[in-house]
Parts: sequence; structure tokens; C-alpha cells
Amino acid sequence: MTNHLMRCKENPNREVFKRQKLSSSTTEGVSVGPSPTISKFDHNASRMKLVKMFVKFELPFRLVEDDDFRDFVWS
Repeated sequence: MTNHLMRCKENPNREVFKRQKLSSSTTEGVSVGPSPTISKFDHNASRMKLVKMFVKFELPFRLVEDDDFRDFVWS
């Protein structure tokens, strides 16, 4: 979608995308785009938030064994 927005001649914000692309930089091998923050994935924090959600909503833990849930996590 982003590629289309940058190339589409009918997009009124096309110039904004060009400026953002030019102003992006690289930090320690991580590409920094127009996003104001860089987040790093923390496996332990993610796991704890998942457990907190399961407890809060009283979900059965067997849900994580479901194929649809695994597809969601790996997407």
C-alpha cells in the first residue's frame, strides 16, 4: 500500500512521502523511517502481556495451541 501511495499521481500527499523517504536515516543497521519511535521486540515482555490478557479475560490456555492463533502470531 505504501508503494502505491508513493507512486500514485492522484495522491495529494505524494510530496510528503518523498520528503519522508529522503529524511529517513539508519541507526545501527536499523532503518528509521517516518515513525517517531523505534521499538525493539522483547520476547519476555510480549509473553507476559499475553499471559496477563489470558488471565484478565479468563481465556483457556489451550487457545495458544489452536492453529488459527499460531497463524496470527506468525503473521
